[in-house]
Amino acid sequence: MKKILVIDDKKDNLTTIEALLKIKLPGCKILTALSGKEGIEIANKEQPDTILLDIIMPGMDGYEVCKRLKENESTKHIPVVMITAIKTDPESRIKGLDMGADAFLSKPIDQGELSAQVNVMLRIKKAEDELRAEKKYLKKLVDERTGELMESEDKFRLISKNTSDFISITGLDGKYIYVSPSYNLLGYNPEELIGKDGFDILHPEDMKRMLPMLKQVISGFFKKGTTKRFEIRLRNKSGKYLYTESIVKLIKDNTGKFQILSIVRDITERKLAEKIFQKNQYYLSKAQEIGKIGTWELDLIKNELIWTDQNYQNFGVPTGTPLTYEIFLNCVHPDDRDFVNSKWMEALTGKPYDIEHRLVVDNKVRWVREKANAEFDTKGNPIMAIGFTQDITVRKQTEQALQLTQFSVDNLTDAVYWFGPDAKFIYVNEAAVEALGYTKKELLTMTVHDIGPDFPEEVWPAHWAELKEKKSYLIQTFHQRKDQSTFPVEITVNFVQFGGEEINYAIAKDITERRKAEKNLKESELKFRLLAEFTYDWEYWIDQDGKYIYLSPSCERITGYSPKDFYNNPELLFDLVHPDYAKKVYSHYSKKAEDQKSIFNFEFLIINSSGNLRWLEHNCTPVFDNQGNFMGRRGNNRDITERKKTEEKLKESEERFKSLMQQSPFVVELYDLKGLQISVNKAYEELWNFPAKTTLNKFNVLKSKEVVDTGLIKYINRAYAGESVTVPEYIFDPTGNTEAKGVGRIRWLSTRIYPLKDKSGKVKNIVIVHQDITDRKKAEDELIKHREHLEELVKERTKELEEKNEDLERFNELFVGREFRIKELKDKVKELEEKLKLNL
Repeated sequence: MKKILVIDDKKDNLTTIEALLKIKLPGCKILTALSGKEGIEIANKEQPDTILLDIIMPGMDGYEVCKRLKENESTKHIPVVMITAIKTDPESRIKGLDMGADAFLSKPIDQGELSAQVNVMLRIKKAEDELRAEKKYLKKLVDERTGELMESEDKFRLISKNTSDFISITGLDGKYIYVSPSYNLLGYNPEELIGKDGFDILHPEDMKRMLPMLKQVISGFFKKGTTKRFEIRLRNKSGKYLYTESIVKLIKDNTGKFQILSIVRDITERKLAEKIFQKNQYYLSKAQEIGKIGTWELDLIKNELIWTDQNYQNFGVPTGTPLTYEIFLNCVHPDDRDFVNSKWMEALTGKPYDIEHRLVVDNKVRWVREKANAEFDTKGNPIMAIGFTQDITVRKQTEQALQLTQFSVDNLTDAVYWFGPDAKFIYVNEAAVEALGYTKKELLTMTVHDIGPDFPEEVWPAHWAELKEKKSYLIQTFHQRKDQSTFPVEITVNFVQFGGEEINYAIAKDITERRKAEKNLKESELKFRLLAEFTYDWEYWIDQDGKYIYLSPSCERITGYSPKDFYNNPELLFDLVHPDYAKKVYSHYSKKAEDQKSIFNFEFLIINSSGNLRWLEHNCTPVFDNQGNFMGRRGNNRDITERKKTEEKLKESEERFKSLMQQSPFVVELYDLKGLQISVNKAYEELWNFPAKTTLNKFNVLKSKEVVDTGLIKYINRAYAGESVTVPEYIFDPTGNTEAKGVGRIRWLSTRIYPLKDKSGKVKNIVIVHQDITDRKKAEDELIKHREHLEELVKERTKELEEKNEDLERFNELFVGREFRIKELKDKVKELEEKLKLNL
């Protein structure tokens, strides 16, 4: 049984390599060591056929271990494969070769490469063992028959003539002393090489490696009997270099002079095989990488799953993670796990396992295809499975995109037709079926000629030639339904080559409604033109370059110039603009592209052809086509001269109103529709003895408690309803401060409230006019009191007169001259009345 020794200070690495070797080389015994020292001891004791040696180890690294193994007579013949961490590390490899390493493996270890390298080393070991056995036998034979051979040179020549190796003896100067005559690999006769320098046929690169060794030999580094093994390239007679494996030994001749014995074996075929194997391994690795194909093996007995690096990448799992079937199943999309598991269970009964399913990698969905074969023991129990996993996400996405595209084309609202040079339909969608009234099966037996009256067979060759030349263009024609009725269509034709065939991909749009719309649009345009021609305003359109496209005749009524004058002179408007507005108008008309979407409105003055001033109200908006491209502006210039005159008169009237309002001795207050005080006059401040700003735009007559308490609110509401109201005279008697924070004073007021209306009769404001009648009321009160006092006085005097009258009458009766006395009394009464009148 072959023995393989694995030396690595990492137990996990030993376990992994041991598992791989058991799978690939089931007939071998695997030995393991956790240190260089332990490995050397096991190598001496067990004499393995191959040693796998990790370079990086604590204490004694791989280079030192290799050196000691190669220096030890009992282990130097064992092939050593050094395991490096970096695949492209030439320094490590050169150092390893100097220490005697036979081959290299890079981490992470590819199981195929591992198997191949070990098999090569086993074959080399076997060959070396055979060679050693042969040499041992020869040595024994030589030792036993030295005497006889020395006596009989013929026997020695007989051996050298029949050996399969190239045996030579050179001096320390490198010149051939002896060459075995049986070997003709290099194409030289022994006579051609005797006396020649052996380094002349050595490859220049190998010469550099040999020179240090030769110096060691000359300096006595090697002792008699010491051997050195290495590979060199030798040039044959035709100039071609061959790979050889050489064993060099320092010997002495009969005179005691040192010589070099070389036994050279041709390993060209082995080297070529190794190169082919390495190349094939590279191609396989690249193919798996490009195809995203990872291979795997599952030991069903141990439930151990082994993946290649690409498989780890496909599943998004860190390379080297220990795996089981359950871990694999956990990577599968949750919705696909039952399906995958059921198919795998079927595969373990011998059914094919070739499925597609989803994975979840970094929270993203991937699609993979898996195919595997299960191996069974003699009892039919599954023991092993090997398979591959290919990432087919791109293919699935493409398929989904194609399905979506097909679905979109099938359900496109416009009719789609595919046909070749023979005009026969290859494909039609549902819209085509619905438009023409045929079934899809019927249409696929028909040609373009059957539905296109404008494309009979005789014009088809010319149409197809035009299509091939133009590749794609738009046409308008008619299609004929199954019931022989026709309808207008707009067709986009596209010439393509697919699968080596010429195809026209045509999309037909039913433009029946568009034709109706176009007809309506023409009628609408006619109406617009009629409207524009007879409109009172000056309508115009300008393009994106500022040139007039259309001007309504009203421009002549407003400016005195005809549309033709403006067409001939696009700058004419600027010549008419009043100097005060020239800059503003010119700036507007020269706006850049960034203002194309703006809507403008402003007023300006022009001087018409008669020298009269005319006010224009200018409005313009941008115009865009269906693609959003700026096409120019549509403008309107309205003559507002009369309106401006009216506004001036109104302004003058308002100024006069404000002046009269301020000069009025009566209090005037103006309120808006919400009850807010918006204007007052000077009399208002004088009446209430506080500044107008105290209440202006603050006091609300509809929300005032004082107004409610006074009883004015009902009259104010009547005014807001549109009625002019005269309020009965009333006394305003606030207690303490007023709502306006002014000093409270008792005032008698006479108030009138009336609404201000617009032309339509709608109330815009209300006006409250107060007349302060406090002084009048006080005078009236004084007058009333004075009258009451006079009345009392008259009553007293009247009573007194009446009493005196009685006395006079009595006196008259008593005295002579009664009439005379009465007359005198009446004169006194009259005099008294006059006095009373003066007092009143």
